[in-house]
Amino acid sequence: MKIRIICCGASRFHPPKHCTAQVFQAYCAGEADRAIREEQVHPLKAEGRTIYTAPGQAARQTAALFYGEAGTVEELLLAAVPVGVGGPGERTLPRWLWQFLLWLWRFFGAGKQPAIDQAERLIQKLEASGEDCILICQASFAKILLDRFRRHGGVITRGGVLRLRPLEQILITRRDMHCGGCQHNCLLSNPGCGVGRDKAARKSG
Repeated sequence: MKIRIICCGASRFHPPKHCTAQVFQAYCAGEADRAIREEQVHPLKAEGRTIYTAPGQAARQTAALFYGEAGTVEELLLAAVPVGVGGPGERTLPRWLWQFLLWLWRFFGAGKQPAIDQAERLIQKLEASGEDCILICQASFAKILLDRFRRHGGVITRGGVLRLRPLEQILITRRDMHCGGCQHNCLLSNPGCGVGRDKAARKSG
């Protein structure tokens, strides 16, 4: 099973540089439905794989950006978990500080477990089908997904090393699909060394 995750494109809109918790949460709640920036990308082919998109305009537009008019399937389990970074107070803080508090809430606070539970349900569903597919969602949920896939023995291949970027593509494969004979750990479908070619030949034979 091969799974490609694509992070939604960057939104055309941003919250004010200074805002209240209510304003910031309203912005985050509407992020999935906002239009993304128009950017040049290398077109991809679905090659018969199902393209699952998170609910909202951002994921649909990202899918169209890469795959043109290929059909997509909306998957509710790809939706970002609703945000809760503050109470009903009227205090105004810099946007960067709200974003930092949101990061803490998502990965260390009350938002962590609901996102993990949702990601686990999605992985269980994908593993049951065993199909190669494409997932398009917000980078915040993609980060949770990658962590859970690692825990399930998945091999993560991505171009970046730090935080996920808009439009970033990540490939997830099973460990037994790789050579494991050197640091490159190539897929056995395209081995790049003698060890990998030998292992691929023995597996196919």
